[in-house]
Amino acid sequence: MPTMKRNKTAYKGVWFITGTDMNTGKPERIYYIGYRNLEGRWIEEKAGRSGKNAMTPSRASAIRAAKIKGEPSNAERREMERMEREAKAGRWTIMKLWDDYKTHRYSGPPPTTEKCNFKNYLSPAFGNKTPHEISTLDVERLKSSLAKAGKKPGTIAKIIELLRRLINHGTNREYYLAPAVRVKLPRVPLDREPEFLNDKELARLIEVLGAYGDTDVANLVRLALLTGMRRSELFRLEWNDMDLERGFLRIRHPKGGTEESIPLSDAARAVLASQHRTRSPLVFPGRGGRMRADVNRHAKAIRESAKLPTAFRLFHGARHHFASHLVSSGVDLYTVGRLLTHKSPSMTKRYSHLSDTALRKAVNIAAEIVSTPDPTAKEEAMTARKETA
Repeated sequence: MPTMKRNKTAYKGVWFITGTDMNTGKPERIYYIGYRNLEGRWIEEKAGRSGKNAMTPSRASAIRAAKIKGEPSNAERREMERMEREAKAGRWTIMKLWDDYKTHRYSGPPPTTEKCNFKNYLSPAFGNKTPHEISTLDVERLKSSLAKAGKKPGTIAKIIELLRRLINHGTNREYYLAPAVRVKLPRVPLDREPEFLNDKELARLIEVLGAYGDTDVANLVRLALLTGMRRSELFRLEWNDMDLERGFLRIRHPKGGTEESIPLSDAARAVLASQHRTRSPLVFPGRGGRMRADVNRHAKAIRESAKLPTAFRLFHGARHHFASHLVSSGVDLYTVGRLLTHKSPSMTKRYSHLSDTALRKAVNIAAEIVSTPDPTAKEEAMTARKETA
C-alpha cells in the first residue's frame, strides 16, 4: 500500500505520496494537487502516477492551473461521463433493468417464479419508472397492497428482493448513481419445519429414481440429496463449473450473491460422471440445450411413485433432508451453513434442535463409557456403539 506521507515539491499546491507500480512492483510517485475552483471551494485530487501516467511535478502544476481557470474537477468529469452514458442508454426504467438483468444473470430463461413476480407485481407498479423515481414510501405501499391481496410474507419478500436486485444491478454496472430509495425486505417467519425423510421414505425415493425413465431428472434429484444445492443452482450448473478430479463444484449466482465452491462426495462425483454430456454447456439442459424453467411434472410423478407426503417439495425437501441429516449426525451448524451457501448463520438456525439431539446422543455415549468400570466391558460398549451407529 502507498505511504500516505505528503512530500512537498517545488511547485505550489503539488505534492506526492510514494506508491508501488502495479506492473514492475517498484516504488513510484503518485502526484496530487490542491486548488480552489471558481466557486472558491477547496479541492484536493489525484493528478497522476509517475509510472503509469508519466506524471511530473511540472505537469501536475499545469493541470492545477487549468483547474483553477475552470476546467472540471475529477469528480465533476466522472459525473459528466456518467450522464453521457445514461443519455446514450436512455432512461433506465425497471422494465429495461429487468431485460438487462436477465441477459447478465442467466444463460437461459429466468426461473418461472421470478418471471411471474416481475410480470404480475413489479412491472405494473414500477415498470415505467427509473430507480430515482421510486420512493421508499412507494415500496412500502407495494408491500401493503400485496399483504392486503393475501400474499404470504415469503412471497412478498421474494418480490421486494427482486426489486432490490434490479436496482443494485444498475448501480453496480454504473448505469446510474445509487438512488436514495431504501428497499427494506420484510421479515419472514420460519413457518415451516425443515422437511426430512425417514429411512423408509428415502429408500422408496432412491428406488424410484433408479427406475425413473428420465435419467437427467433422476440425477438432478440425486445431486440435490447429495449436495443440498437449490433447484435453480442445479439448473444453472455447467460442465466447466466442476473439477471432478479434485472433487469441487462452483455454484453460479447463489442466493447469497457471491459465487461459492463446495466439495463433492464420491457419490456426488459418481452421479456427475454418469451424466450424459450434450453440446449444451449445461449439465442438465432442457429442450434445445436451454436452461430448464421447472420440472414440476416430473417432481410430482416421482413424489407420488415413492409415496412421499403430499407436502414434501422434492427439491426443496431434498435440500432440507441433506442439512437435517448432517446436523443429526453431529456436523456443526457453521459447516452446514457453508455447504448450503447460507448468507448468514441465522438461516441455519432452523436446524439447531437437531443439533441438540446429536449433542445429547454424544453425552449419553460418554456417560455410558465412564460409568462402566470394567475395561473389557467399556471396550464392548464402545464396539456395540460403533456397530449400531
